[in-house]
Amino acid sequence: MKIDFAPDKWTFSGGRWEISPDVEIRDIVHRDIYTPAQEPGWVAWPQVWKEPDGTIRVFFAEARGDVYQLPMELDEPESGVGVHELRSTDCGESWEDVGWRTRLPGQVPQECYGWWMDPLFVLSLRDGRLLATCLGKDPTQSFPREIFTRYDPAWLSFTPPGVTGRCELQLEEGEMPVQVPHIIQSRDGERWETVAAFDSPAYAGVGRLTSLLELRDGTIIAAGGRGSHGLPSPAPHDTTIIIESTDGGHTWSEPIIVYPTDGATSSEHNVSAETSLVELSDDGHVLLVQRRNSPQPGQGRRITLKLRRRGPGAWDRQEVPNPFRGVRHPAFLRCADGTIWQWDSDGRHYVSFDDGQTWQAHRIAPSYYGKLVQANDGRIINITQANIADRPFPHIHDARLRMTRFAYDRSDVLAQNETAGPALAIVPSLQVKDFSARVFARVDKWSALAFRIQDEANYYAFAVRILPEEEGAGLQGKDTERRRGMVTLGKMENGQFRFLVQREAYGGLTPGTWVQMQVKIEGNRLMGAFLEDADRAATYTQIRDDTFAAGGLGVMTFDCPGAFKRLEIWDQPREIRGNWVDTSVPPHLPESGPGGGLERNRSVFWW
Repeated sequence: MKIDFAPDKWTFSGGRWEISPDVEIRDIVHRDIYTPAQEPGWVAWPQVWKEPDGTIRVFFAEARGDVYQLPMELDEPESGVGVHELRSTDCGESWEDVGWRTRLPGQVPQECYGWWMDPLFVLSLRDGRLLATCLGKDPTQSFPREIFTRYDPAWLSFTPPGVTGRCELQLEEGEMPVQVPHIIQSRDGERWETVAAFDSPAYAGVGRLTSLLELRDGTIIAAGGRGSHGLPSPAPHDTTIIIESTDGGHTWSEPIIVYPTDGATSSEHNVSAETSLVELSDDGHVLLVQRRNSPQPGQGRRITLKLRRRGPGAWDRQEVPNPFRGVRHPAFLRCADGTIWQWDSDGRHYVSFDDGQTWQAHRIAPSYYGKLVQANDGRIINITQANIADRPFPHIHDARLRMTRFAYDRSDVLAQNETAGPALAIVPSLQVKDFSARVFARVDKWSALAFRIQDEANYYAFAVRILPEEEGAGLQGKDTERRRGMVTLGKMENGQFRFLVQREAYGGLTPGTWVQMQVKIEGNRLMGAFLEDADRAATYTQIRDDTFAAGGLGVMTFDCPGAFKRLEIWDQPREIRGNWVDTSVPPHLPESGPGGGLERNRSVFWW
């Protein structure tokens, strides 16, 4: 029986108890879903979307042929660069290789032949159409610029080069076509046609439009950046812009500046065109995240804006704090239950339950220019390029396309936020004698499972404790953050706690981390056990007591704050060692194929 933390399900004695949302991540799978036949393989910039029937589709760029002869700009149809597509109809269990082509068929103009090389975004609309952003060329306009041309094999480095190193490429003075943002549409994802080409002076300096969103009222918005370094017509200062359409994407507004909010007086010269959008619980409210190229001291590497649409062309905007650390293209996903996810390139996965006001961080796997989608079975799928990072040129790393998939459950945390005296939370009307119970406890000064509760002053407790600093400051040869920890069985008698037995926790404890605690009573035998993670041994304590009787069950803290989650109770004793929850994250290893097992050899991944 899983215990609900709703306030009316508990009786509280002492302390200040609060309930907040949490998430449990499970069933994590890491798998390579595409490895190019050519080696080294070159794949990058996946775009992922879900169609109304639940089919998940992935577009990504692939280069083939003599990699030494590929031009840096990759803007010739015969250059051996094109779009590859994968599809899954079973929520990511298997992937169909749909094929590869140097360009998509349809009425997309020739000047967009290089559109797949940009961080294009594909949106599945409610009417069944697909909209996509792309970056085309205006063949009638060009400007002089030093450009990369072809590889010089004699310069090729055989050590992993730095992100900014380009010494393996030849530079020449040349003419660069003016880049023009486009929006294209399709009914089937096969044949595409141009909806809009933003080549008027009003769009001067606007770079890629990197995200699209259809609001509940049918308005469609696209977001991107207008750059002070944009060529050939730089803007006065860097800004975040959106454009909007109220007729299904057929016509679009001129750019609307949403950052900086007070114009040129707070010029930002570090925002990028790379954005992501989600609509919030309130209709017309949007959360936008945008990459920063050069973070300011004390600020995150990304900005988030909360936007509210007041009418055509009119938006209120507010910058809100975020804890995001990763670089490159951000990726938002709002799930059916309102949970918002944001995946960073450093492996942190952020989740918000309150429309982006607060965030929790979980480490799952890196995602570099990756995208998120929620499958029909509720699981989250991330598709990312791997082994390539910022080194698509020269072609020296064996890049692959990787999927990370996981399930999650929303749950609650019961926290006690005062420090004085004992604080007890009791599950009302629950009386158990022989039983097993498991709870996750946050390591503070003293956190306990309470049982055999007769009243607020008389009960047993199995506690995980960190000793005071003078007794437990540092463990010799151990991480200095770890403190001397104890697990204790004791008894509260008339409000006074008496130790019955205690053991030192294996390897010490780190304040603020979550651990598992279990209690099992069978006849006159009482056993308590604690586990920090699967790589450490569980620590057990036990006693015998012939005076056991049925009683209540709950959690407690003593002279400290504390928090608990995932409390479960069984009315029969269960084996403790088989009842631990596996909270370990699988290693970031690819599978050997769509149905293969995990490879046993770790490799270095260049994200």
